[in-house]
Amino acid sequence: MATAVAPIVIDRSLNGSENFRYLPEHDHACCGPLRNWCAPLKARIRRAPTRCLARFGSHHLAGFAGSAPDDFLVVYGSLMRGQPYRCQLNLEESLKFVDVRTISGTLYDLGDYPAFVHAHGVVDVELYRILDTSVLSRLDEFEDYDRSDLERSLYRRTTIQLPRHKKAVIQKLFRNPTINAWIYVYNQPLNHNTKIRARSWPEHLAARRLTDGVKPFDP
Repeated sequence: MATAVAPIVIDRSLNGSENFRYLPEHDHACCGPLRNWCAPLKARIRRAPTRCLARFGSHHLAGFAGSAPDDFLVVYGSLMRGQPYRCQLNLEESLKFVDVRTISGTLYDLGDYPAFVHAHGVVDVELYRILDTSVLSRLDEFEDYDRSDLERSLYRRTTIQLPRHKKAVIQKLFRNPTINAWIYVYNQPLNHNTKIRARSWPEHLAARRLTDGVKPFDP
């Protein structure tokens, strides 16, 4: 029993550390040195412990240990390009579009937004480089993610590993071939929500609007 509880205790105890990491540097004198100290943890020698921590459920520690000067975010629903909430959250100034990627998982229709879960299937997502890490605080609130109350959180922010470049030929040129990207995974029971057959949320919305006779959203 103690063995099973230990990763959860470690994971929750690091919630404060994750908050501390994303404080603006002017809010705390130690933030700059802390980020400089975190950067070498991305080195190859740290990859195995990071994967091990993520495997045992300590996602916060794994994300923290896998940090680097460049942070990435994957979005798959109402925060994608052309969707209604991007301007509301001021994402254009905080995120830089990299490209479209395909990841393993499944989407479910929750009405105005989808749920992503790790499962068999493929989902087309958008990969972004984070220009301003304070955007994560806004996204946490938007996604109803509370580090101090994971059981009640609607989504949970965790990391997935992606190839640094989606083209295999270019991928071979990188010394560090993978990156860790933040993603919000649905954290509540799905009940009778509709499983999305399409590979992406925009594709599913287009089909749904044709069925419902609703005009496409015009941002």
